Amino acid sequence: MSMKSWAAKEIELSKDDTAKDNEYYAMILDNALEAYETMLDAGHSGMSIQITLHVLNRLVSGKPLTEINLEDPNVWNFITEHDENDEYVEYEYKEKMYQCNRMSSLFKYERDEVIVYKNDKPVVVQEKQIVYKDNSRIICQDLYTGHRWTYGFVTNLIHEMFPIPNPYYPTGKPEFVVHVRGYTDEDGVESLDIFYAIKADGTRIDINKYYQEKDGFLSLRRKECLNTK
Repeated sequence: MSMKSWAAKEIELSKDDTAKDNEYYAMILDNALEAYETMLDAGHSGMSIQITLHVLNRLVSGKPLTEINLEDPNVWNFITEHDENDEYVEYEYKEKMYQCNRMSSLFKYERDEVIVYKNDKPVVVQEKQIVYKDNSRIICQDLYTGHRWTYGFVTNLIHEMFPIPNPYYPTGKPEFVVHVRGYTDEDGVESLDIFYAIKADGTRIDINKYYQEKDGFLSLRRKECLNTK
């Protein structure tokens, strides 16, 4: 039996088993068979098919095929300029936001210098800076339930601790899985415990930072470290 015949038979068996009343899934199966036959017609087999799948998986997931030079102005599209003055920043500052045209989850933020006056003397509290963030780089996971979600506060924290390198070639999955616990106590106070992160290569990084909602800010609070092994 040829590889084409084998694949066609598997598709039909899958249709009979899982796509009897699902025309959309049946269409997807047919499309998958067409793509498989196209690769065979192009002479692919074995190793070359695996290489082709690697390329396709990166394209489907929005990942670049080569490194991104973060300092190349041609990879950035200007999005907006605004005053950063939300409840999570200590000082207000102007910020320009850019989106990478090679990877939609990657952003660049250009932040102005911040000067405040203390005793009538100017003091620089924030240097002019450029910050890069990849929204697909970091994901939170509940320490106890395993539920996963993204949270901007944690994303910002991890990017501050581990800035994106240049050039940037992202992995095919989140680089950091951050194990956290978020909860509200009996007084209605929201808390966020950030225990540790697991990198894509399996490395564990202990963080042990604990935050509590207070006057609109997530502020570091002292508490006993929990046994999180």
